[in-house]
Amino acid sequence: MLHLLTLCWLVMPSAGGAADLLGDCRVARHERPAEAAALCEQALQAAQTADDRFEARMHLAELATTAGAMPAAAEHLDQAQQLLARVGDRLAAHRLARRRALLAYRRGDYGLALAHFLEGAAAARALADQHAIAISENDLGVAYRRLGDDREALSHWLLSLESKRALGETDLAATENNIGNLYRDLGELDQAEQYLQRALAGHEKEGRVVLAAHTREDLGLLAAERSDWAAARAALDVADLVFVREDARADRLRLARHRAKLEWRAGDPKAAADGIARAATLSAELELATPADMILLRSRLLANSGGPAAALAHLQQQAAALERAEPALQRDWRLAEAEWAEASGKPQLALGALRAAHAIDLGVLQQRHGERMDALRARFEFVELAHERDRLQRTTTEQALKLQQRRNQLLGLGLLSALVLALLLAFFQRRLYQQRLRMQQVQAEQRAQAEEARRVADSLRADLRSVRVALDQTLGPVLVVDAAGVVRLANAAAASHLQRSAASLRGQRLDELFGADAAAQVQAALESLSSGESESPISIQSGPANAQRIRALSLSLEEELGVLTLERNAQAPEWVESLNRAHAQWEQQGADPGASPVAAGETADARHAIVELMQTCVETWERSTCTTRLELAEKSGIWRITIDDGRLRTRTLNRYLELATLPTRPRWREVLRTAYFILADCQLEPAQRAAIEQRISRLRSITQASTVASALADG
Repeated sequence: MLHLLTLCWLVMPSAGGAADLLGDCRVARHERPAEAAALCEQALQAAQTADDRFEARMHLAELATTAGAMPAAAEHLDQAQQLLARVGDRLAAHRLARRRALLAYRRGDYGLALAHFLEGAAAARALADQHAIAISENDLGVAYRRLGDDREALSHWLLSLESKRALGETDLAATENNIGNLYRDLGELDQAEQYLQRALAGHEKEGRVVLAAHTREDLGLLAAERSDWAAARAALDVADLVFVREDARADRLRLARHRAKLEWRAGDPKAAADGIARAATLSAELELATPADMILLRSRLLANSGGPAAALAHLQQQAAALERAEPALQRDWRLAEAEWAEASGKPQLALGALRAAHAIDLGVLQQRHGERMDALRARFEFVELAHERDRLQRTTTEQALKLQQRRNQLLGLGLLSALVLALLLAFFQRRLYQQRLRMQQVQAEQRAQAEEARRVADSLRADLRSVRVALDQTLGPVLVVDAAGVVRLANAAAASHLQRSAASLRGQRLDELFGADAAAQVQAALESLSSGESESPISIQSGPANAQRIRALSLSLEEELGVLTLERNAQAPEWVESLNRAHAQWEQQGADPGASPVAAGETADARHAIVELMQTCVETWERSTCTTRLELAEKSGIWRITIDDGRLRTRTLNRYLELATLPTRPRWREVLRTAYFILADCQLEPAQRAAIEQRISRLRSITQASTVASALADG
């Protein structure tokens, strides 16, 4: 425990110290760049998290870029790239892409800079961060401005300005500075000064001394365009003081070059020479060669003081500097060389210099065309990548939305709680919800239809109230079973004989009471009776030394029922026969006077309707369940299953599938019960359900038109 407390005591100050160092680095980078590098290195060494190390690397990369240490800046950015996957800052990718773009810009690779700026803009748009989008629009304006596409640059800068104003930002200095420089190059000096003054006030308000110095430098160049040399010198002097204090030698070198050119234009050769000397000294400190524009300017000074020959000789001596100069400067170099060669009486040299200048102009045009094509290609590639990224994001979002909806359904919430990221997703979500409601309605309707079918099927079963009364008056043990081998009724004598209660016997299966073999024998006997054969006793073995005889008798009701007597009961056949006669008499008494006594199932139309309905039922069952009619008989419990030569048979059901084998007095109610069972328990296609319902309606209409069927319905 003591060791743990000691470790916490050591770690906590270290973490606090790392955060303090990183904060000092961040502040010093803006206010004291000369001290910031050492502070940021200390913060990097003390950093304990990926976020802190990434932040320190980004600050060091910016400081190295400002100081002209391009390889060091690239190394810091590569190290930051490796940390990107573990960084929690959502804008880390955007910041890294911008920093790479700025490094490429400082190196002069403007096409690569545009590609990185586009990458940063894509990252900002993916996050929908309006502040980052405004920054990226400003960056793109800078890149397009450098590539010579002023129209595209102005478009992006205006978008950046509008975005920042919409966000309520007051710090618009960077964008205003860019727009001011653009107006200056276009010759709109008043508008340029207006934007640059706003930018200067913004930088000074935020305490960005280096950026404020850059804006003062731009104001000095603007004053020079107006030939206001005093104002130009004053602005450049103030900027130089800041660069000296912050040890920004690259900025001091650029400023010295501007100052030399300004003094030359102002007609002060001595001040121009001082500026050239200062630029050469700073170049040496940065381990750079003397800038070519300073060599050309020195030649112009020599031309004024020593004549064209001295200027030409100086250019020829410094010819190596021409290769590293920008194309525009190379053209000016060749034109000056041609001018002084002609003045020195060297026409051939002058002609060669003019041709070289012309070739440089052509090269500049081709380079500018190539840069613009590179910019268009980079823009096209990033647009394609953005489209692909958006497609993948949409696909990912759709999959996530479907998964969330399935979870909600399993939990029974019945709600859709996905974020609407696009109009397409919102439309899809609404459509999916409507489909689910329609499915629920269909399922509810199907459940209602199934319940109605079960109710109608139950109403078609035989009314056993009269049988129950007669059964209670019978002295011997008697069971009434249905086609499925299930006990429907049992009298008190049967309950006593089987040592069970009458209530518990109802619903029992024969195989549970007497065993599978005895149940099969009983079913076979009942099947024989339904086929018109005579009844014969059945001997079953209920114990090792206890055998008993069962007589199977048939009831002539609208449902196929059998009567089992469990002991020698000589009165059972007469009881069954009297019940059958009473049932037949009841049928005749229910008929209208003078009507034909022919049963409904005996008419030709009725017999055709019964067979067609039964055939449709069997075919629909087999198609919807992929099982046979044997499973239909077993699951419905309407048709008896017997064993013949070791195979299960459905003889009674089979007789209802053809007119030739249909019984003389078919039990048409059993056929209707079969149809309603299929409607209730099978998943049917609309066409299948309609076919069964149509045949049910036809059979019902025939039976209702029949006198005997009407009498049965009244009964």
